[in-house]
Amino acid sequence: MERWRNRELIRAWICSAAICGVGLAGLQAQENPSASQRRQDVQDHLCRYIVLRGHGVGTMSLAEQMAALHVPAVSVAAIRDGRIDWARAYGVVSLGGPPATTKTLFGAASIAKPLTAVGVLKLVQERKIDLDADVNQYLKRWKIPENAFTVTKKVTVRELLNHTSGIGTHNGDIYDPSQPLPTLLEMLNGVKPARTLPCAWRQCQEQNLRTRTAATWCCIC
Repeated sequence: MERWRNRELIRAWICSAAICGVGLAGLQAQENPSASQRRQDVQDHLCRYIVLRGHGVGTMSLAEQMAALHVPAVSVAAIRDGRIDWARAYGVVSLGGPPATTKTLFGAASIAKPLTAVGVLKLVQERKIDLDADVNQYLKRWKIPENAFTVTKKVTVRELLNHTSGIGTHNGDIYDPSQPLPTLLEMLNGVKPARTLPCAWRQCQEQNLRTRTAATWCCIC
């Protein structure tokens, strides 16, 4: 399981690097390159997520990085002017298995966070929810449990979105698809087969200002 966790982290890093590569390619390519040219730039000119001062930026090949880091598959979709510019899958679905395609399912992971935020803010724009209201008035199937913290301060939508709600940390466990998978409610309640603690307000907001947690996003999905 630890090996798969590392692969997921590496895959997320590769995808982040690909996004950086899109920006780099945009600077290096000609003014109006074709989608295929932009794709080639990403494949051949990934840049590092972090660059130390005094060190060159350098570029990397996606194929070389996949081989070096033992990443079985990567899927990339580039958006340009509000539309999908190009999409391509690399590698194989499983070791020794068929090639990955743009229809191969990957774990959404933290990509779900900005998508959730956009959906929530659209509801705010339409005046259907209030960012600073008690989120429990909007939650239907599950509500944040009341405890000593919520007596004096309710959890708001805004706090869930910016990770300052005080909700206990959820590290986004990776589950084996061949084993029983927890439902959203089982994850929120900490009920097996979920491997996480129940989702609840565990510290006051002031103590949690620098705490980032994925559990808050489960509440508003």
